[in-house]
Amino acid sequence: MAKENASNVNDFPLEKAVKMVITGLKKTKQIREKDLKARLLLPYGLNDAETAKLVEEFADNGISIVDDQGEPSALALKAEEEAEKKEQNILIWCWMITRRSSRSTLFLLLYKVEMKPMP
Repeated sequence: MAKENASNVNDFPLEKAVKMVITGLKKTKQIREKDLKARLLLPYGLNDAETAKLVEEFADNGISIVDDQGEPSALALKAEEEAEKKEQNILIWCWMITRRSSRSTLFLLLYKVEMKPMP
């Protein structure tokens, strides 16, 4: 069996490989975009939706995706922009609903939006 380390993550299923990479980055709290692509995106052939979920998972774990200069990468900025658009759409939708219903409905709706599934 292959020794578990960040250099051979492609020997494992994607979920385990992602956990291994994140664990290896807990000290530095960042990964260069080209390293992320080389270690996970390209070897596992992730599409745009899968890449967006992966970027979100890294952010949720406090890992920044940066370019060679240490600035937020284009990939990270795109994901952040998409998350902001999604949040704005949810808030607009919730506002429209409250114009037709009670405040308690809005509270329940916002509560459901903010909940994350258990691992």
